[in-house]
Amino acid sequence: MPAVAQQHHIRTEDYLAAERAATSKSEYVAGEVFARSGASLPHNVIASNLLVSIHKQLDNRPCHAFTSDMKVWLESAQTFAYPDASALCGSIETYDNRQDIITNPSFIAEILSESTEAYDRGDKFDAYASLPS
Repeated sequence: MPAVAQQHHIRTEDYLAAERAATSKSEYVAGEVFARSGASLPHNVIASNLLVSIHKQLDNRPCHAFTSDMKVWLESAQTFAYPDASALCGSIETYDNRQDIITNPSFIAEILSESTEAYDRGDKFDAYASLPS
């Protein structure tokens, strides 16, 4: 009989320490860590066009648009995620003093692919919708 793999709960502090030292991105969902794969050419074209459009809409306002390099903390879901684009107006609230994680985005966009659509429309959408902002 094969051995059963054990799930190990990763503490947020351990995830952040590893993530900040890593050369690739991963997302944290309630104690589990999931590697993110690189984006395709069409994905990058959509993402850059989206960010340009968002930036134009926010011009001359006290707002900020962020690329997929800005991590978001979704406290109610205990999740650190990298949305494809995000934005907020007003003061920026961060997870800690490192300023690489925001906690109050007012806009989040995910670019769907066949491999991520179910998660992005399901559990991840629910986590984003739980944000007070």
